[in-house]
Amino acid sequence: MVEAMSPSPKLCTIVVNWNRAGDTIECLRSLRQGGVENNHVIVIDNGSTDDSAARIVAECPEAELHQMSSNLGYAKGANAGLKMALEHHPDFIFFLNNDAVIAEQCASRLIEALQRTPGCGLAGPKILYYDSNNIWFAGGSYNRFLGYSKHPGMDQLDDGGGTEGPCDFITGCALMVRRELIERIGGFDEDFNMYAEDIEFGFRARAAGAGSLYVPGAMVRHKVSSSLGVPGSNIMTPQRSYLYARNMILLVLKRVPWPERYTCFLGQFIISLPYYSGMIAIQKVRGGLMAYYRGIGSALKWAARRN
Repeated sequence: MVEAMSPSPKLCTIVVNWNRAGDTIECLRSLRQGGVENNHVIVIDNGSTDDSAARIVAECPEAELHQMSSNLGYAKGANAGLKMALEHHPDFIFFLNNDAVIAEQCASRLIEALQRTPGCGLAGPKILYYDSNNIWFAGGSYNRFLGYSKHPGMDQLDDGGGTEGPCDFITGCALMVRRELIERIGGFDEDFNMYAEDIEFGFRARAAGAGSLYVPGAMVRHKVSSSLGVPGSNIMTPQRSYLYARNMILLVLKRVPWPERYTCFLGQFIISLPYYSGMIAIQKVRGGLMAYYRGIGSALKWAARRN
């Protein structure tokens, strides 16, 4: 049992919805058991074309809902929510995917871990797949020589354990951040839209002297890829393939210093390209490989424009 925190921290939780009211409502209801009494919840409805806004207002009146005129993408939508959240002067900000469901005391345990670990500015929970006890996230790892990321322990059966400690990044699926860190480094880099925006955020946090903390005592269940993929799976749909290829190269070009930038850039072609090409082939995803190539091309065009 986590001891009561004193003084009681102020939390703002940001959830972005796009045409998935059912998922968002389940997510918002789970926040009621998060263990933080003072939690102001902000929902950004990203230009939904269904009845999402009406359903969310009716079933979760405690949430403050804002409707965008169009689909801004995840990074811009989350940043819009962040701007509103900062007006409430919270101590912590919790970015939570709308297809995630938190367990009891999840939010309070993340905050408590940050309160006793002053060197860390962001924290994340253990994340299991929604419909199984297999691990989806148990702390993010980034290879700074070859430029690829991974979720250690992914798809392994959760044994209920895990060691709290530092990691390279926290997934944006469930990301708890100190307000002071946000004020220093800003929100998500909107060049990324979605995918790798969380790794990039972790890079900037580390550069500002704030580490990332994995907290297995806090838990979330995640439906995985509800927005752009096949829900509940890691299938490389064309949209995911494009964004993975593009954004991992952008990450290298924008945030990895020399000389590691050179080896990380090569890693996109000698490690990531063969790996994802094989995955797409095994999954028999029509259009996936061409989308991956388009993503590489888009990143290279971005680099050419910058130069």
